[in-house]
Amino acid sequence: MVRNLVRRLLQPAAKTVANTQLARPREGFAHLYQSSVRRLEKSGVTFLLGEEMQSLQKDGEVFFLQTGSRRVAASRVVSTIPLDRIQKLCGMTSNKTLMTVTLISLFFSFSGDRGFKQSILYNFSHTGAWERLTVFSDFYGKFEGRDYFTVEANSDHIFGSIDAAEQDFRRHVSENGLFVGDLKLEGSHIVSNAYPVYTRKADKHVAGIIAELRTHGIESIGRQGGFDYQPTARVTTLKAEIALSRGA
Repeated sequence: MVRNLVRRLLQPAAKTVANTQLARPREGFAHLYQSSVRRLEKSGVTFLLGEEMQSLQKDGEVFFLQTGSRRVAASRVVSTIPLDRIQKLCGMTSNKTLMTVTLISLFFSFSGDRGFKQSILYNFSHTGAWERLTVFSDFYGKFEGRDYFTVEANSDHIFGSIDAAEQDFRRHVSENGLFVGDLKLEGSHIVSNAYPVYTRKADKHVAGIIAELRTHGIESIGRQGGFDYQPTARVTTLKAEIALSRGA
């Protein structure tokens, strides 16, 4: 036993792979996903974007999705949309309300002294509604001498208002000596159902809804479809692979 312990101690340490930091391409998400879209289309996949879903019904072993412009038939449905939305499409009633976080993203450009060197900054103070900011120009380079960054804020803390979110952020960073210079709001975006909120018995309610959907033959997965907080793309990928393999 002692001999084996000594042998293990003398063996060279296994090589570890350094963590790689990745950033979205400068061209945006459309450029990022376009290559995947082309590959899937070549294998027979059809993408319908911007369609308004009206109902999802099942006749025998076939599902029929009615949109604003067409009726789509499929033998398998995998849903990643919010649970209350897929229930409504199927005509299912629900007396359970699941709480979620609505996220407001503010897009700023800046010229001056930002007051920190890190590319990502979190707000752990008791003031300020914003939660995190990411300086994308640290990855892509400045444009016309200006930094570009995104600020994320919980909508509930600023009454769902873009103007309130901007003013709250400006006030908070000014009080803390950050972004001294020309700070300009370039745009904004609101994402509802961005994150699940695990209130009392929420997991039990979610399990019941997902089980009921499965009895209808619908697989509901993901951050919204499974009410599952997934912090990274890697976690999301692994969970999706496991869930889809079960129904293959």
